[in-house]
Amino acid sequence: VPMNVDQFKSDKDVVIYCHSGARSAQACHFLAGQGLTGLHNLEGGVMYWAGSGLTLVAPE
Repeated sequence: VPMNVDQFKSDKDVVIYCHSGARSAQACHFLAGQGLTGLHNLEGGVMYWAGSGLTLVAPE
């Protein structure tokens, strides 16, 4: 994340996610410290999302 912080747009909402939600929470904290707003952590991560029966779509 530190090497790619300039790729985030400060005027856009962004959902940060990982497998369990722990690393994405750290990334949100780091990005907020860089002055970005509109950050949202997917609590529980992809594991919780899939376990809830919600659809996962892989990028093409």
